[in-house]
Amino acid sequence: FTGIACETLKEVHEPIDLLFLDGWKSLYLPVFELLKPQLRPCALIAADNINFKETQTYLDVINAPDSGYVSHVIGDMALSCKT
Repeated sequence: FTGIACETLKEVHEPIDLLFLDGWKSLYLPVFELLKPQLRPCALIAADNINFKETQTYLDVINAPDSGYVSHVIGDMALSCKT
C-alpha cells in the first residue's frame, strides 16, 4: 500500500489482530475509527508517543468507560485490548 493513510486503509478488509498507531498523531483517531470494524476480539492496539496533545482525542475515545477497550499506559505508549 502507498498513499495517504485514511485513503489507503479503506482497502483493508481482513481481520486485524494488531494495530500499531505511529506517525501523524492527529490521524490516530481517524485511522482507529476506520479500522475498528476489522479489529478482532482481543485485538491489541499500540499507540506510540501519546504524550503529544494531538493524541488526546484518540485517548479520550479509547479510554471512555463504554469504549469496549481496556487500556494501560507504559511510558509514552498506550496499549489497548478490545474486550
